Amino acid sequence: MGSGNPGKTNAWAYVFSGAQLAISVLIGVFGGLWLDRRWATTPWLTLVCSLLGIGLGLYQFIKEVSGMDGKSSPDNPKAM
Repeated sequence: MGSGNPGKTNAWAYVFSGAQLAISVLIGVFGGLWLDRRWATTPWLTLVCSLLGIGLGLYQFIKEVSGMDGKSSPDNPKAM
């Protein structure tokens, strides 16, 4: 069989990383809304959880994308 198109595979990796960032933010927002309704702390837990979701999502996104260029992958420690 063919080896496929490496450029296309890399593009899907970027798409997946972006989707993962969006999901992290949404989990933070909806988790904060749920906690605010549960403990009547509107809007504080929504803000805190949203910022936490954005921060963690961006951290993971940057970590994954910076590893995709081949410079700092665990498979290639000499490139670090």
